[in-house]
Amino acid sequence: MMREMSVHEFREWRAFYDLEPFGEERQDLRIGSVVSTLVNIYRKRGKPAVSIRDGTIKVGEQIAPKPKKWQTLKAIGAAIAGKFGR
Repeated sequence: MMREMSVHEFREWRAFYDLEPFGEERQDLRIGSVVSTLVNIYRKRGKPAVSIRDGTIKVGEQIAPKPKKWQTLKAIGAAIAGKFGR
């Protein structure tokens, strides 16, 4: 598509995107709208409202996994070793 698109057409699409985002960023905003609405419905009195941006995951943001107990890790290791006949 980029080979067939002129620079002028690309700039027009870029300007349109700036006005009306589409793709993943737009989907994130939709989900953020739903999340913030639900949080705001059930928030306690006196607490500040949550914004749409607060309800979205930022690109590059990582959610830390819960640490597992050593017994769980041992069971996982045993299951993997058993699968490979060791």
